[in-house]
Amino acid sequence: MLAVHPGTRLILVGPELEPDYAETLRGTIARLGIADRIFLVGEQRDPHPWFAAADILVFASKLEGFGTVVPEGMAHGLPVVARRLPGVNDSFVLEGRTGFLFDDAEGYAANVLRLLGDPALRRRIGKDARAFARETFAMRSVAARWLAVYGLSAYVLPGAATDLPETGLVCSASVLDRRFHTPVGILAATAPLLLTTVDAEESFDWSRPFSRDASDVRAMARQHLAHRVFDQHGVVPTYLVDYPVAWQPDGYRPLLELLADGRCGIGAQLHPWVNPPFLEEVGSHNSYSGNVPAALEYEKARRLTEVIEQHLGVRPRIFRAWRYGSGRRTADLLKRLDYAVDSCGGVLAARQHRLGRRAVAGLPSPGLARPRADAYGNPRLRRARRTTGRAARRCAGAACLRRVGRAGARRRPIAPRPSRALPAEPEGDNDRGGQAPGPPHGGQWAPGLVVTYHSPSLEPGNTPYTRSEEDVRRLLDWLDEFYTFFREETGGRMARWEDVRFGPRSAA
Repeated sequence: MLAVHPGTRLILVGPELEPDYAETLRGTIARLGIADRIFLVGEQRDPHPWFAAADILVFASKLEGFGTVVPEGMAHGLPVVARRLPGVNDSFVLEGRTGFLFDDAEGYAANVLRLLGDPALRRRIGKDARAFARETFAMRSVAARWLAVYGLSAYVLPGAATDLPETGLVCSASVLDRRFHTPVGILAATAPLLLTTVDAEESFDWSRPFSRDASDVRAMARQHLAHRVFDQHGVVPTYLVDYPVAWQPDGYRPLLELLADGRCGIGAQLHPWVNPPFLEEVGSHNSYSGNVPAALEYEKARRLTEVIEQHLGVRPRIFRAWRYGSGRRTADLLKRLDYAVDSCGGVLAARQHRLGRRAVAGLPSPGLARPRADAYGNPRLRRARRTTGRAARRCAGAACLRRVGRAGARRRPIAPRPSRALPAEPEGDNDRGGQAPGPPHGGQWAPGLVVTYHSPSLEPGNTPYTRSEEDVRRLLDWLDEFYTFFREETGGRMARWEDVRFGPRSAA
């Protein structure tokens, strides 16, 4: 072979499981004087650079259960020459298409010489081998075949599965995997920022089972009540819009008016049970979008994103899963649909999901928290707490204060107090009974806090939090009092999510 192609190099990659055999092999190489042509590099924990450096993969093993290295080489675009192992590799090493099989030394040499002498053939077979391996051995394809074995093919969404990108982190990867995450690059703020989000959604009976028939979005017409407060304090809220709101004129027309005046931003919120396609069973388990099959979660998010863009003229870039129900592939769909911020909460806050060159930043999810105003003697917040009442204090419109800080910080609701109203150190004060220290590091605040409410709460009777017009008034009074406190007592300013993610006044 060297006589025909003297520039050929053979690289043997793998652990030396039989030392005596390896020593004999080295002796043969030395005796033939070809030590500069054959390299034994041993076990390599990262084989990808070796695949990338090769032109052909040769595999002479006489006994294999499967021989994973062969489809791996194919997936890297290499033509393969492998010993014929009936029932093992003859279903994917396709003669002249993805590679060649041999039965003896003469067949091996003939196939290798053929590929060495024909670069165009190598490129064609390598291209076909890559396409075949990625189609046949991709995790989605393997999972679909396993589901079919158990009679669960209906859980595979036709078409959408092929559009969901692979993570490259094998089958055990999820958004909880540390390899997804790097610390978020959020700029430190000299004063705290307050983000306001609204869960723009349909009205439904919170005490009854989930239903696809819940589609009443008329409460969106009452959002102007909150905007009287927002306008007074310079607040530009982000409406996290779900499918019924984005699909129906009663839902999106009030937002169009606000958008035209620059008085709001738009994001997406996924309620699986009212978001097509409707392939899953309706129930508490599947109300968490991360619990539905990954391809179905992606298709629901894709349709939600597109209907928002169609009716509101805005491509949403901040996403929230209802109940903050992130799944194993949520980071994938966010990347695929070009979202910049995940507001699903959980361990994703203050992290990035890095699946490629771009990253999706996690912002904090608003919890059901309230400021412990009377614990610190602030009269304005005491007054806000008195006027809010028990129901409104528990509502999602109550102060939902969470950190956005360094990666890995534990998050808990924290309590404002005069002059040192907001948490600044993302780590360190969780064990001090909720006592919020002053700004650390030369007066730098944690970059963002969140306050939110559900849009149906502005119409009495839609949620457990506002049963009467008086409850609605108390909720709005609480917002007014809290915004006043935030500006006057902490020196903070109102912000949009873009300010936290990209810096002040950024165009996301």
